Amino acid sequence: MTIALYRGDAAWDVLLAGLVGDGELEEAILGMELGAHAGRIGMEVQLELSALLVVRGHVDEAMRVAALTLRRHPRDARAWAMIGAVCAVVGDHERAVRACAIAVRLDPSIADAAAATSS
Repeated sequence: MTIALYRGDAAWDVLLAGLVGDGELEEAILGMELGAHAGRIGMEVQLELSALLVVRGHVDEAMRVAALTLRRHPRDARAWAMIGAVCAVVGDHERAVRACAIAVRLDPSIADAAAATSS
């Protein structure tokens, strides 16, 4: 399998983005799961994959990746913020607010970053 050849986050970014670009969503998600499980990719790649899927309109897959990331990193504010962002995109505003509140409770600077990007 080609995925086994890649060791760094940048290479995983390129590989996963290419798979998403080619419409190979299941392969991209599987690659992310395998890479995360093997300790070859960091949470940043997982969050970037989720964000890329949202941008491409694949919100179900984005939620799946965000949920997998949250399962691996339940105390990381960025994972909760991504869940909140995906929930907001799909119109689940109540869940989005709850997830974002947890993110801010874990890391108050998340709120500052969100405010800076929205202005």
